[in-house]
Amino acid sequence: MAPVILVVSNAEDVTADFFAMRLEDAHIDYVRLDTENLAQQSLSFGVGGTSGAPAPAATMTVLGRRIPLDAITAVYYRRPLPPTFSPAVPAPIREWMENEVRSAWGGTLGAWPNIRWMNHPLAVSGASYKPEQLGRAYKIGLSVPHTLLTTDPGEAAAFCDQHAGAVVVKPVGHGEIRGDDPTTSQLVFTNRLADPTDEQLASVAACPTLFQQAIEKDVDVRVTIAGDALLAVALHSQERTVSTIDCRRNNMSGMRYSAASLPTVVEEQLLALTRSYGLLYAAIDLVRDQHDRYWFLEINPSGQWAWLEQVGAARISDLLISCLTQT
Repeated sequence: MAPVILVVSNAEDVTADFFAMRLEDAHIDYVRLDTENLAQQSLSFGVGGTSGAPAPAATMTVLGRRIPLDAITAVYYRRPLPPTFSPAVPAPIREWMENEVRSAWGGTLGAWPNIRWMNHPLAVSGASYKPEQLGRAYKIGLSVPHTLLTTDPGEAAAFCDQHAGAVVVKPVGHGEIRGDDPTTSQLVFTNRLADPTDEQLASVAACPTLFQQAIEKDVDVRVTIAGDALLAVALHSQERTVSTIDCRRNNMSGMRYSAASLPTVVEEQLLALTRSYGLLYAAIDLVRDQHDRYWFLEINPSGQWAWLEQVGAARISDLLISCLTQT
C-alpha cells in the first residue's frame, strides 16, 4: 500500500498549513488530523483473541478518508489541542471523554510499529523544560549563560549585583498569556534588567523567575535540525533597537537574515543534544557574541520554522520531507 504521512496539529496552525502545501508540491500523500476534531473522527484497533482468527486491521478515518495504520510511515506532530465536545455534555463527562479520546488515539498511534515520529509526544514532553535543557546543554559542553531560577528576592539581588546589571529576565516556560478574548493575549519577551528596584526583586517571591547573564550579541542564530541535517541562519537583531534584547519583538519586521556557519564542535554538540531527547526535529536558539563565541539559549521540539522559508532565509521544508520519507 502507498505510504502516507500523518500531519497532527490544530486547525489554526499556519506552520502545519505551510508544510501541507509543501507536501502537495512534492506529490507526497498525507492526511491532516487536527486534534480538536478527534472526537468526530473514526478509529478502530484490534489485538489478541483465542480463535486463531487475525484481529481486525487497525484503521483511522479522517474527513471521510479511511486509512489503514499500516500505510502511515511517518507522523509530523506539532501543536495539538484537546478534543472538543458539545457544551451540552456535562463538564465532568466532557473531561472523562477527552481523556478517553486522547488515550485511545495516543495509545494506538504511539505504539504502532514502523512509524517515524517528528517528534514523538513523549520526546516533546521530555524536551520542554528550560532549566533541564540548560543543564543538559552545559553537560554536553555547550556554552550556557550564567543562569539563576529563583523565588528568593535575596538570591535575585545577589545575582544582579554579581553581573553589574548585565542581566536579562525571561519566562521559565511558555511566553504567552492567553486571555478569554484572543485579542487580549500577551507575549512575555526577554527584557533587560539593568537596575532592578527593590519592588521588582521582591516580586519574584510570587512566581519563579529566570535571570540570565546578558550576552553582548553580534547576531542571534536559529538552528534547525532534522535527523542528521543541520541548518543555521543568522538573525541580524543588533541592527535595530527594537530587536536588540529579544529578536522576536515587532514580529521580526524588517529583520535581515543570512546563512550562518557553525564551528564543527558546536554542530556536533547540538546534534548530540537533540538526539539525547529522542527528537528528530528541533529548533535551537543561540547567540553569537562579539568574540565569535556561540551561547546556547533554548531547544524547542515544536519550534516555528516556516517564516524562515517565507522570507527566503532557508528551505527548511526540504529537510523535513527528506527526514520523514527516509526508509
